[in-house]
Amino acid sequence: MTCRQHGTGQSSAQTVEKEKRSSREIIRVALPVKTWEQEPPDVEAVRPGRCPGCGAASRPVGGRVVLHGHGTRSRQVLGPEEPGGTPRQVEVQVRRYRCQACGATCTVAPWEVWTRRLYSLTAIVWTLALWAVVGLGLAAVRERVSLLAFTRKRGSLDEPSVAA
Repeated sequence: MTCRQHGTGQSSAQTVEKEKRSSREIIRVALPVKTWEQEPPDVEAVRPGRCPGCGAASRPVGGRVVLHGHGTRSRQVLGPEEPGGTPRQVEVQVRRYRCQACGATCTVAPWEVWTRRLYSLTAIVWTLALWAVVGLGLAAVRERVSLLAFTRKRGSLDEPSVAA
């Protein structure tokens, strides 16, 4: 049977189920990057209480674990550890989990790690404060927050160099 809406050989119910199964979400825990970097938490310590996809309990009473550990993934975090700090680059191993009920995967990371961003939440807020509140220019803000300092020369970016 061909689905008219999607133009595939699957029925629309199967297509919706497939889209649902591949959903991903990032869950932030109250551990800072510094603590996570020194000693990553074990699978049980940061296991979410429920699946973000279907809402199933991760460890139902008297039942099997539904949210299984699904390995780790390396995440790069850029920016100062605290406002006014030295910019740095850190690589943390975030935990991944997969729901046995619906197939959804989720990632558990420190609270500063933001979805689809290289810079930490601290770095983003500090950048906005320096630019909008203090009134610093783009180059001055970049010097204080970014690990990489770019200079503009004849309309193109030069190679990145480490800021002092």
